[in-house]
Amino acid sequence: MRISNTHLWNIIRFIITTIVLFFIWIIFSSDFSAFWLLFGFYIAVIISLFTYKLFINIDEAARHALIPRPFNLIRAYIFLVYSMYVASWKVFCSIFTRAINPGVVYIKTKLSSDIGRSALANAITFTPGTVVINLDEDHITVHWLFVVSRHSKAAGEEIKKSMEASIRRVWL
Repeated sequence: MRISNTHLWNIIRFIITTIVLFFIWIIFSSDFSAFWLLFGFYIAVIISLFTYKLFINIDEAARHALIPRPFNLIRAYIFLVYSMYVASWKVFCSIFTRAINPGVVYIKTKLSSDIGRSALANAITFTPGTVVINLDEDHITVHWLFVVSRHSKAAGEEIKKSMEASIRRVWL
């Protein structure tokens, strides 16, 4: 008996959804006895039966972009923390020099997966001095404290820097 590709992806989506829900159960559970762990797993399986199609979109599953590459994820996280400290220092110094030029800029991303675009938008928002206002397909609207250019490509290169490439190595 041969399993079709669609059926295989449905099984993988179900398993990933069950694992994530079970880990959420473990995080919020205060009792780690065997009964409650089995009960939590049972509940995760039941909920996954009804929600795996909503939890993981079939388009994302087809891109093989669901599971991040662990080593690259750690590198991206370290780069994000570094970027946050550099941007924090820049915002701190700009308070005293009054070198702030706030504005809204529109940038375009080359990331194809929803997970990657969401990760990039969150990374931009986590970095002091920038806040993502809207994420629409491959366009990101950002409120930026240090606008040096309203041109989409120039502003995008300044805001995204290497974060987009770092996230691309984690998710497609």
